[in-house]
Amino acid sequence: MKNIVICLIILMSLFSCNEKTSEPKISKELIDLISNGTLKEKESIDSKKMIYVSRYNGVKVFAKLKNGKFIETDFHELLWLYEKKFITKFDSFNEFMNELINEDFVLNENNFIETATFQLDNDLKNEFKSLSFEDFLEKYSLSKKGDKKLYLKDKFFSGNRYQTISYLLYTKGYYLGGGCLGEGTGIYEFEKLLNK
Repeated sequence: MKNIVICLIILMSLFSCNEKTSEPKISKELIDLISNGTLKEKESIDSKKMIYVSRYNGVKVFAKLKNGKFIETDFHELLWLYEKKFITKFDSFNEFMNELINEDFVLNENNFIETATFQLDNDLKNEFKSLSFEDFLEKYSLSKKGDKKLYLKDKFFSGNRYQTISYLLYTKGYYLGGGCLGEGTGIYEFEKLLNK
């Protein structure tokens, strides 16, 4: 009888644990750094003093929407949203951003001024689930001679497919950038922004 009780306790503790075991998309340290830079930019604009521009200005993130779609946005738009709708629900902008990015806090589409929302491309989503991340990344990226950076094989992507691959890479801590002057769209790790 004692062994049965012990087994039941072990089983209950296994099933009662928090199911969320995935790594964060962006570390709390980096979220705090970008959030604080965004707050400092806003403060400098509001005070009409010399405008401070964070080196992280323009870092894009994705938000899940209640209608099952996604939106690509940035810290500035989300700061505006936080101050208008969520300032009483979260202790700080940094906490709001961490919940949004790493805990998949869901927003309403009507919270945004401009809504360029998208649905995930089902073929890419299924392929992402079936392949290892390394195999998926290898399939959709390339490197150039003498360059350590990875680039998106973007000749295959437009519209919804581009946004889907951008989102899928984002779920693993990567973002797309560049793409001007014929360089190609680079694939970068968020955490390397800490080292800049």
